[in-house]
Amino acid sequence: MSVKHTNLEGYQSSIAPKDTVSRYQQLKSINLEVLGERLRRARIEKKISQRDLSSGLFTSAYLSSLELGKTRPTLSTLEQLASLLGKSPDYFLRPTSGHNLDETLDEEQSRALELRQRLLSAQVYLEHSASDQLAQILQQVGPALARLSATDRARYHYLNGRYHYRSGHYQEALSSLQQAQQLAGQGQNDPSFNYANAEPELEAQIEYALGEANLATRQNMAALNHFTAGLEALTPHSDPALRWKLLAGAAGCYRLLNDPEQAQAYYQKALEQASSNTSAQQADYYYKRAGQLSEQGDFQRAALFYGRSIQLYEMGSEQEILERTCLNLAQLQVQAKEYGAAREVAELALKLSRKSQIEYSVNKDLNTLSNEANEAGKRELSALVLLATIYHRQGDLAGASNYLEQSTRSLETGIVDTGFESEQSLLGQYYQVAAELKADQGEREAAEGFYQKALETLEAQQSQGQGAGADEALGARLLAEVYYSYGRRLKDWNDTQKSLELMERAYRLSTGRGQGRS
Repeated sequence: MSVKHTNLEGYQSSIAPKDTVSRYQQLKSINLEVLGERLRRARIEKKISQRDLSSGLFTSAYLSSLELGKTRPTLSTLEQLASLLGKSPDYFLRPTSGHNLDETLDEEQSRALELRQRLLSAQVYLEHSASDQLAQILQQVGPALARLSATDRARYHYLNGRYHYRSGHYQEALSSLQQAQQLAGQGQNDPSFNYANAEPELEAQIEYALGEANLATRQNMAALNHFTAGLEALTPHSDPALRWKLLAGAAGCYRLLNDPEQAQAYYQKALEQASSNTSAQQADYYYKRAGQLSEQGDFQRAALFYGRSIQLYEMGSEQEILERTCLNLAQLQVQAKEYGAAREVAELALKLSRKSQIEYSVNKDLNTLSNEANEAGKRELSALVLLATIYHRQGDLAGASNYLEQSTRSLETGIVDTGFESEQSLLGQYYQVAAELKADQGEREAAEGFYQKALETLEAQQSQGQGAGADEALGARLLAEVYYSYGRRLKDWNDTQKSLELMERAYRLSTGRGQGRS
């Protein structure tokens, strides 16, 4: 079918200047794939070939590029095409909106909303550790990303980054999260969706995920910068749980950077924030955000937030962070000899870890139960060893014996793999408190046996450079403590020569003048 190219001068002159400016702005910001799809559908509706439509105007290859969303036309070109296709330019430039979700939605809007719904489903799967379903959705959405707003594309890359992080692919995670960070900034001015700025904490979520990914690759200063940037991105109305997770992340970085005072201060802030963030308050936050999203026309995310308000499905992962916050804070308080405060925090960590194990056995699917329950068991063992240490240093030998016996029973369950690098510090700490307790109870042979096990474990960790970050630093400090404690006991047992040797190792290691090994 041939197309008669009419004189467009009269048509163009009828356009008011303000309409031209408005259309220019719309053309500048519209999603090109959406525009191309509208052109293609209008051409097919008129039963016109690409060659006939483009004849006398430009090449059919150029028209094909427009329809594929690879090229942005000029306003004049779009107006010419609109006239030939019997449409107003506004038909092609109208925004894709989340408002008026009824039967008037065209095929294009429905597809965009479907893609967005899949992203929300992916977010739920992420929080429930359903990696296979998450990966499947990401594969489905990826090829059609151009149909979504910058903010939703940022959310896609954020979810993809979290998926790679949980799979242990840290470089891929960093790459995806950096793309998410760039797109989140663009989304602040993205008019293609009326609800493009509906989730102000997305930027902070991305910063938190970048912090975790950088920690996994030992980029501790970069991680700290991301955690603090995330805190700065929060508003007074942002998710309170996200605030204390960012505080805990920053605290962990300060600990790795050998700044225990700052680490303890941030852990304390995180714990205070988490303690004030009750389930009722968290549910109230989600309920209010759902109302705001609904008012903004983002009914899909509103539904998700209402679901969060009812189910609080994120609390499982947040509780694990809270447990680790308590353990790290208690460890620093023991180091600072603040035993009363450390005891309270360690008791909270123990309570939380035991609660986690119960929840995992009830709520989690069989594919994730074993690993997560074991991780909760390790946190329980860490709390028990800490409490045995605290009670011993406060002079309560009966209390120390009680927690040490519980620690021994936990070890006998096989939760801790004695050959796994990251768990050497925990084992070393267990052997250390067991040795000190046996020595105070007058059982020299048992005490020396535990001292030897502590040294073998911690020296192996140091000589092989095992453990990551905080585990390695804690192992070095514990090794110096064992040298000192064992040396002091040997002096009491009149083994002066060996006592002096161990004291020298403790001095060398604690002052950074050597690894403390002979």
